[in-house]
Amino acid sequence: MSTNVQALLDRRAGALAGRTREQAVLLEALDGSGPVVTHVHGIPGVGKSALLRWLAGEAADRGVAVVALDGREIEPTEAGVHHALGDALGQEGRLLLLVDTYELLTMIDPWMRRTLVPGLSADVRVVLAGRQAPSSAWLREYGELVRVLRLENLAPEGAEAVLRARGLPEEDARRVNRVVRGHPLGLVLAGAAIRDGSGMPAEEAATGAVVEDVARTYLDVLDPQTRRVLEAASVTRRTTTSTRRATACSSTRRRVSTVR
Repeated sequence: MSTNVQALLDRRAGALAGRTREQAVLLEALDGSGPVVTHVHGIPGVGKSALLRWLAGEAADRGVAVVALDGREIEPTEAGVHHALGDALGQEGRLLLLVDTYELLTMIDPWMRRTLVPGLSADVRVVLAGRQAPSSAWLREYGELVRVLRLENLAPEGAEAVLRARGLPEEDARRVNRVVRGHPLGLVLAGAAIRDGSGMPAEEAATGAVVEDVARTYLDVLDPQTRRVLEAASVTRRTTTSTRRATACSSTRRRVSTVR
């Protein structure tokens, strides 16, 4: 029987190193007595999306229907969420609703908490993954029905296992992880850079591969004004409050002039 690309991706998602504890927590979402809502949060590139893909595969293996949404593809309004869901929530049986990049839906978080989730069938479980921790209102209103899972960088043994799986010798894996410090996306980028054969020492290849891509991951979600201020601050010899304020005011004046 031939294997399609999605099957290969699913198999790769299942090969997570160093996430045994987190996987155990997420599996509680597939238990009928587990939490109704699980919030997964952590810094960019820490592996939130990978864990959600893994959980989707586990759910499918257990006969649980999966609806996976991405905040980057949804208008952050009630209508936008309803449109993305379609009639998926109307089907019978157990269902797992996964929402990735949840930080982009912050505007409708109160509606999600007060209206959408309370109106779901008792057979539905929800996992929300984003960069920010959930508001205290989730904990206050849902109590034991909500679980919060914070993702940290991988411990050294897990990080080095990721690098060895990408073909790095044990000693190189240790050296690279001293640079990357267990950041999952950084590990993948560093492993790929070294495997591509640049000929540079492992630490140098890791640094060059990681800095640009990880920085872009952080910068891409900033609003234009904040990004301009940050870029200006990165090239000044000494950044002060007055410098940041002047940069922000300059950006505002340029926008007003453009509108006129």
